[in-house]
Amino acid sequence: MTSLPPPEVLKKYQEIHPAVVSAITMMARNEQDHRHRMDERILRAYTSGYWVSHLITLSSAATGIYLMLTIGVWPAVVLIPVGLTPSLISLLLKKLSLSE
Repeated sequence: MTSLPPPEVLKKYQEIHPAVVSAITMMARNEQDHRHRMDERILRAYTSGYWVSHLITLSSAATGIYLMLTIGVWPAVVLIPVGLTPSLISLLLKKLSLSE
């Protein structure tokens, strides 16, 4: 989908007023630049969230292993699956977004 009208319509606009076509072209260019900036922001947000979820997973796994070695198995049994959840959700969302 494009934000520019078909060439036939642009030609009719040009006949009405010569500056209209350049204004429409400029608006389309500005819209495209805006879309690119928004896509970049979304991509940065997804990438940041992806890495934060893995950091949470690694830190909870390390804490779970430490607790398992010092206190016992039960704290680790609770902590490690809770820590794995963000990474699993992140990987699932990434897989779903790639399949679209």
